[in-house]
Amino acid sequence: MVNNAQWSVVTGKLYNAVLIQIVCSFLAILFGAFGGVSFGVTAILALIAAIGAAVGYVLFFIGLGEWRQIVDPNDFKGVNRLRTAVLLNIIGIILGCIPLLGWIGSILSFIGFILMLLGYGELKKSATFPEMARVGAGKIHTSMILNIVAVVLGLIPVAGGFIELVVSIVAFYFMFTGWKAIAKS
Repeated sequence: MVNNAQWSVVTGKLYNAVLIQIVCSFLAILFGAFGGVSFGVTAILALIAAIGAAVGYVLFFIGLGEWRQIVDPNDFKGVNRLRTAVLLNIIGIILGCIPLLGWIGSILSFIGFILMLLGYGELKKSATFPEMARVGAGKIHTSMILNIVAVVLGLIPVAGGFIELVVSIVAFYFMFTGWKAIAKS
């Protein structure tokens, strides 16, 4: 059985890392949308926010390493998938900042997204996680599915962008509340 104090400390770190990563990713997208392809202030802010997102991913990766040490061995596969996914996303972010290599970064991030979806899918069915943690993993899994739906709905002419924004906000809510549930379980 997992030590409750260890679980709280490690999952709290993971929650904070996710918070940093998501907020910085959102800011990078926001500044990138306003900055376009220029090299002005908004482009610099987008780059700083992207670096912040990468830092959040690094903290998350480190936290997952700690988490793997305290979870039941039956949950290693799910946690390891998350670690691999995060590593691919870190590399994807770095490559995304290098001209002409951004497409490779996008492919790695997409593969990472799929691995993360699979990892959370496994953890929501964990026989060893506390009930609240399984519910949290389920919320995160739902969040990731909502992100896929948001991207597809974003392709709708005229209203797609607005619909994508609304669904993405709901997905962010599920991500935050999912990690909060895991951290408090």
